[in-house]
Amino acid sequence: MSCALFGPYFDSGHNTCCHIEMGPSIGLISILKQSRWMTTLFVLVCGIGASLSEPSFATIKLIGVNGASNDNFANIGNTNPKIFGSVVGNSSNGTDCVVTGSSTCDGCETASGFFLCNRRRISSSLSLQISFQSDNIDGYPALALNDSSNTMVASSSISVGKGNTATLAVSWSTLCSNISGSDSNCSAAGTLSNNFKLGITKVAGQFSSGDDVLSSPLTITVSNPENSAGEYDSIEDCTTNTNGDNKPGVCSFIAYPGDEKVFIQMDTNSVGSGFPILSNSTIKSLRFYFSTSGFVTKPSDGDMADIPIEVSDGSDSFTIVDPIIDGLTNGENYYFRVGSVDEAGNEMYFTSNSAINNICGSMSPTRPFDGSAGNDACTLAASPDAVVGLLSKDLNCFIATAAYDSPFHPLVTDLRTFRNHFLLPFKMGRKFINWYYSWSPKAAWWLKKHPQWKPMIQSLLVPIWISSLAVLNWPITLLMVLLGIVVLQIRVKFWKNV
Repeated sequence: MSCALFGPYFDSGHNTCCHIEMGPSIGLISILKQSRWMTTLFVLVCGIGASLSEPSFATIKLIGVNGASNDNFANIGNTNPKIFGSVVGNSSNGTDCVVTGSSTCDGCETASGFFLCNRRRISSSLSLQISFQSDNIDGYPALALNDSSNTMVASSSISVGKGNTATLAVSWSTLCSNISGSDSNCSAAGTLSNNFKLGITKVAGQFSSGDDVLSSPLTITVSNPENSAGEYDSIEDCTTNTNGDNKPGVCSFIAYPGDEKVFIQMDTNSVGSGFPILSNSTIKSLRFYFSTSGFVTKPSDGDMADIPIEVSDGSDSFTIVDPIIDGLTNGENYYFRVGSVDEAGNEMYFTSNSAINNICGSMSPTRPFDGSAGNDACTLAASPDAVVGLLSKDLNCFIATAAYDSPFHPLVTDLRTFRNHFLLPFKMGRKFINWYYSWSPKAAWWLKKHPQWKPMIQSLLVPIWISSLAVLNWPITLLMVLLGIVVLQIRVKFWKNV
């Protein structure tokens, strides 16, 4: 943009509106002095023109990573970027898959059972490849220690033009050698890390003034939990204090059936002490393994689904994000066990066989949980159905659920019970339910996006809830009505005799 609006009064050489000529008649300066709004407009346009004509100094843009166990680029952009590597594995249980070529290997797929493993296991000989861009300068990709020494760790002799994608390759052996406490084999136990400087240099192999550098240090972490005694492999049932070992994992849950899906319910009694914070890491998601033929005995059996969790900074409080496993078949029995996945991609604390036996009575329970109470029901198994359990085309579609933020709120539970017992058995009731399902999803999603309306919707639901309770408890309701009639008649006779 320029100050073309003012024609010759814009000095393009200095990006300022300073060259003002005075004619024989009233000059521009005189006009500006007499008109405050024109003065303001003049300064504003010149200021915008000058600011927009300045070059834009963009930071390095991270594109992606190959040859790592995990990274957080997709979630945080350029703020506190992290790359993780893990070599966890044991030859005795098949989790030590062999890395070949330029990619990681899946140590969980080769496991003989549920043991600590990583689905993108690295090796010291594997090359980590970091892709990024600079739209500021041409130059050479480089990685150095993020300290006063600027010790170069890896660099390229091939110049990359600004705006083009640069890829820098460095072996994990080199990286691990530059991480305190680690070794060139990347096999040291624990979670070890160091900060690195990533950028484009004007001179190959040397960071200096004027180079384009990633705004935040790049943290590279090697995470190998010490598992010599198998303490990370499994977790017992800690809800009953029977065989509970109180590890920071998920020790129980309830699989509520829905329409072609299950809803996973957990509370503070469902996890061990400290979950989801580990000694040097954090659990980021839960991985459910399931099958229709019984509880799977190793990760390569059956299917799996991930449910992310959000962790509050500086605390062990967490939120389960979208706790639904969908794509299931109605009428089939599904059996679930869960493992915890940390930020390095390490899978650990799987539901143990003894926990399944303790919760379900056996490894082959005869009654999956159907949403109702029952001592013989296995809460780790469920049978999805279109008209039982949570009964929804999507659990988050119900207006009552959206209004109270939980399908297990007492009011929502009572409404669901009313539906099951007094609407579903009758043709007109089923028609009403189908009609309700035809429009309620859009209404519920609107309510979730406009939470300020929840109090009003809650107040509108209360009379419906009271009516449903009256029907559900009809003997008591009938007795109270009859009692009310008797009391009323007594009062009427009393006042007539007064």
